Amino acid sequence: MHRRVLYEGPEAQQLLSQLCTAVADGVREFGVQTAPHFVLLQNPVYEARLRPLLTHWALLWLRRNRVQHGSDKQIVGYISRDPDADGSATVLADGTIGARPDGPAAVGLSAWEELVGAMPDEHAQLLNLTHSWLRSVLPHVICRVGRVHYGLLADAGSAPGEPAASYSAGGGAAAVLHARQLLAVPFVGKDVPSHAAEFSHPDALIGLTILAYRHEGLRWEDMRGLFTLLLETMGQEGGPFRERPSCRMYATWVELAGGHVRGAARVGGSGGVNRTAGGRGEAAGRALLGDEPEELLVDLGEGSRDGGGAAATAQAQHDV
Repeated sequence: MHRRVLYEGPEAQQLLSQLCTAVADGVREFGVQTAPHFVLLQNPVYEARLRPLLTHWALLWLRRNRVQHGSDKQIVGYISRDPDADGSATVLADGTIGARPDGPAAVGLSAWEELVGAMPDEHAQLLNLTHSWLRSVLPHVICRVGRVHYGLLADAGSAPGEPAASYSAGGGAAAVLHARQLLAVPFVGKDVPSHAAEFSHPDALIGLTILAYRHEGLRWEDMRGLFTLLLETMGQEGGPFRERPSCRMYATWVELAGGHVRGAARVGGSGGVNRTAGGRGEAAGRALLGDEPEELLVDLGEGSRDGGGAAATAQAQHDV
């Protein structure tokens, strides 16, 4: 829901339109490719066309995270600054700007002193993190090709009936380290993950992992873990089943996938309940769970009638 709120603003919509135009221009200039997905080919295209727009997008994100100190111009100037030009390396723990000892003479640092001196440490850290991402991490991440330079291991779970692959340092059948199962790993060739290597930079690892899931999608074991967590969260929430945030989130996922949960209002609809649909959600849930406990699939319509009491708990055994 947070992402929807960010996208709904007119300024955000305008930035998205400008980003699409910038990407199209980059494709025509052979600085960007869109197959198999978006890949940055030339860094000057990023610096000239994409980074200024992404800087203003980051400003919207910072404001959403309650970074209210300073004007928009000051925030944009700080997160788009060039440390090699003004000598500013980072915001120190006491809120002052630290200049690199071997860098040029600091230029215009008094403006940054006034900005960061009045904000909490957490907000200063967000500004530094945003600056780091825009200037170095993001261009490094988006110039990599999925399933060629990075990707997810295939052995974190396979579809029912499919054999699970396994990668280990010795190439045997040893279990993969848990971190390598969930995070992106380096690839040494097309669809050939490294047996032991891992990305060392934490921000780059996070960025590549997000892109890997975006391009490859969730694996079967990922889905099992996600629904198990959703079920646990739902059990801790109160109220009728159909009104619980976890149930509403699940109903939204099912509808976005083309199905419908019985007893749940359609997303973006008038709020009425449609009990004639839901076959897709039921079929998808059964295919995913197999012989797993069926309480993961909750009948939102029936479970909400008795306010989440004992009868509702019994109804939680029914599938969608």
